[in-house]
Amino acid sequence: MIHFLYPDKENRESLLSLCGTSEQGAVARGLVEELIAEEDDACDIAVCFSHGTFLTRRFYEEYEFTYPLALCEDADIEGALCAIEEYCKRAELPLIYGDLTDEEQLALKGRYRLSRTEEFDISEDDESPMWMYRLRVLTPCEILDTPPTISDGVVTIDALTESDIPRYAALCRDENILAVWGVDYRDINPDMTDRDFYENALDEAERGIALALAVRTGGQFVGEVALYAFDGRGGAEFSLRILPEAQRQGIAKRTLPLLFEIAKEELMLEHIDGICLQENTPSKRLMASFMTLEGDNEESVHYRVRL
Repeated sequence: MIHFLYPDKENRESLLSLCGTSEQGAVARGLVEELIAEEDDACDIAVCFSHGTFLTRRFYEEYEFTYPLALCEDADIEGALCAIEEYCKRAELPLIYGDLTDEEQLALKGRYRLSRTEEFDISEDDESPMWMYRLRVLTPCEILDTPPTISDGVVTIDALTESDIPRYAALCRDENILAVWGVDYRDINPDMTDRDFYENALDEAERGIALALAVRTGGQFVGEVALYAFDGRGGAEFSLRILPEAQRQGIAKRTLPLLFEIAKEELMLEHIDGICLQENTPSKRLMASFMTLEGDNEESVHYRVRL
C-alpha cells in the first residue's frame, strides 16, 4: 500500500530527488518546497510517489487526493489511481479527489459509476472564471433509501436494529471468531461497549464505507453479513459471521446467495471478493462452494464471484 509522508527539512533532499527533472517534476518540487517553508500548514498535506507519479493527500474537513501528476513519460496513471483506491479501502476513507481541472474531473467521472462533483471559481476577478473541481466517489450504500431486505423462507437478511445490540455485541466479542477474523476490535478500542458495536456499524453505513446487515432465522438475530471496500467501479468485499450456537446449521450457505442477489439487483455490483486467513477452514470451504479462487499466499486466500 502507498505511504504518504509529511514534507520537512529532514526528508527534503530525498523527496526532491524523487520528483525528477521533468517539467512536471518541477511543479512537484515547487509544492514540496512550499510545504516545507510553511511548516505550520505542512501537517495538513502529505505527499507520495507511486507508479511514476506525484500524489498529495490533503485534509480539510475530510481527506482528499489530487489527480496523479506524471513525472516521466512512462508514468502509470492507472496504477496510481488504483493505488489511491486501495489506500482508501484499507484506511476506510471515502474516496475524494480535490483541486481537479476540468479534464481531470471528466476522466474521473468516466472512471467511476457513481460520483458527485462540486465546482469552485478560483479566479481573482468575475470576468474570467477559473474552475476547479472536487469529486466524491459514491458507494452503493450511500444512495440506498432503506437497507435491503431479502429472505429465502428460512434465512432473512435485513437491517440491524437496537434490539439486536446484545447478540450483535456477543458476535463481535466472540473469541473463536476473532481468532480468524483478521481484525480484533481490542487492538483499536478495548473499551468498546455493546452499543458501540451497533453505532459503529451505523456510522460506517452513513459514511458510505460499509453496509452491515443482520442475518436472522425465525426472526432472531444469528449473525451479520457485510459489504465493504467498495472500489467505485462495481466491486466490493464481503464478510460473514454467525453466532456459535447457530453454526453448522447451513445458515451461512443460505446467506451467501441472498447477499449476492442484493449486491446484484439492489446495489448494481458486478463482482464481490472474499478474503480470509488460511487457517479459517470453514470460510474457505464456504467461498469455494460459490466463488472462484483468485489467489492465495502463506497468510490468506482470495475468492471472487462475478454477478
